[in-house]
Amino acid sequence: LKANAELMLAKSQQDRELKHAREQHDMELEKVRSESQGKVAPEELNSARLQVIERERRCRELEVALEQRSTETNKLLMTAQQGHEKTVAKLKGDKEELDNKLAKMHAVLNEQTNKLKDQLSKTCRSDLLVKDLYVENAQLMKALQVTEQRQKEAERSNHLLTEKNLALVRVLRKVCPAVI
Repeated sequence: LKANAELMLAKSQQDRELKHAREQHDMELEKVRSESQGKVAPEELNSARLQVIERERRCRELEVALEQRSTETNKLLMTAQQGHEKTVAKLKGDKEELDNKLAKMHAVLNEQTNKLKDQLSKTCRSDLLVKDLYVENAQLMKALQVTEQRQKEAERSNHLLTEKNLALVRVLRKVCPAVI
């Protein structure tokens, strides 16, 4: 871009020089014409002609230089444009690649999110089952305690009844020893 700006600046300077040279040429030509209408010394006329020829040569040189600069500027602009186009194409390719990676990452993220949701759902169900089992276990423990207490009471009652029975049998033996 710096070289491009320098070329543009040089081209505009050459344009100004060419314009200035043409204006001087035209003024000299007009001067020569006006002087040729009047009587001018042949040396002055030859000198003026030489100046006009020299200025015409300088104008042609400037035109050639301007054309060369223009060609160089166009080449540089084409090269810069091609470079920009390549850069844009590469950036587009990079963008497409990144878009594809992003889409893949979204798919993986969605898959992982769904797995985690399923896992959370299973964990919640397991948690509820554990709570239900804990409650059921507590109820069974109470029922077991009640059953064990009843069993102890039944054994005590059975023991008492057995003792009463033995006592009654003794009393009966005493009362009626022949019956038993």
